[in-house]
Amino acid sequence: MAKISLLSCGPRLLRLSQAATPLARPAPISQGHLLMPSKPPVHRPKGWRSDQERKAELDQRRGSSSKRGYGADWRALRNDHIARHPLCRHCEAEGRITLATDVDHIIAHKGNDALRLDPNNLQSLCKRHHSKKTATEDSRFARKKATRSGDRIR
Repeated sequence: MAKISLLSCGPRLLRLSQAATPLARPAPISQGHLLMPSKPPVHRPKGWRSDQERKAELDQRRGSSSKRGYGADWRALRNDHIARHPLCRHCEAEGRITLATDVDHIIAHKGNDALRLDPNNLQSLCKRHHSKKTATEDSRFARKKATRSGDRIR
């Protein structure tokens, strides 16, 4: 029977035959304790969902653009407005020339067809300005902030 000799190398014990081979990586021998994994498990609270999962659920609850009032009549009006006003209204006011990507309701229509399809209630905006306006005026956060401070949203 061959006797296995152990080489002491700090907290790890290596088999002498493993230490002698230059290309093999020495494997630690457990002495009754667990070795640390290379990456600890990530613990999440119960019910935690990723951003991607939350966005998919929100999109499912929101309904299609047609169900939210943006059907064929809106698309025709939007395309006509972009053709007549191709530049961002806010960028023009700042002295810049930027193509508009979005058509925005100046006064939120909230389901009112007269406001929703009124060409005088529309403005062409670039993505940056439309996102900024939506975040500051039309979002849930903006509505909560305005009702707390007594401001009126226009």
